[in-house]
Amino acid sequence: MEGLQLSASYTFAQDRDDDRTVSNKSRNNTVVLGGTYEGQVGEGKLLVGTAYGRVNYQDKNSDRSSHQDGYQLSLGYAFSGLTASIDSGYVNAKHILNKENAEGLKYDGDSKGFYVSPGLQYQVTPTNKVYTNYLYQQQKQTKTVLGASVDNKQKTHGVLVGVDHKFNKH
Repeated sequence: MEGLQLSASYTFAQDRDDDRTVSNKSRNNTVVLGGTYEGQVGEGKLLVGTAYGRVNYQDKNSDRSSHQDGYQLSLGYAFSGLTASIDSGYVNAKHILNKENAEGLKYDGDSKGFYVSPGLQYQVTPTNKVYTNYLYQQQKQTKTVLGASVDNKQKTHGVLVGVDHKFNKH
């Protein structure tokens, strides 16, 4: 199919002990799958991008799976030098490995979050463009500290405004 690109990536564990086994509380492996599509629709171009990634963590002290999954979707439409787009993503982390909080207490927890980011960019000249986008992000963490469950929610709002300039043709 013209305009379609697919990709895949697998990363082996990088941190190893002296006996060459995967270090405790480090990345065991990572898998990433993605794709993009760009096709003509009417007078403009439809832009679609999607990706999935999973990171597995090594925990020699537990029989539970500790991992993080991430999903992303981008949609856009480009016409007459203007591109309108929206990006979104979701992350879900299970049994994040024992970590220490500010008081030095060890905790185990889960984390979920998402973001949405609509944006615009305009090609002013062949070498210059201006762009802006808005970001809304929300994350919820559930931690277990000394047997008690603690929830923490965070919301983020942001605005980005910028200018791009190409210094050469390639």
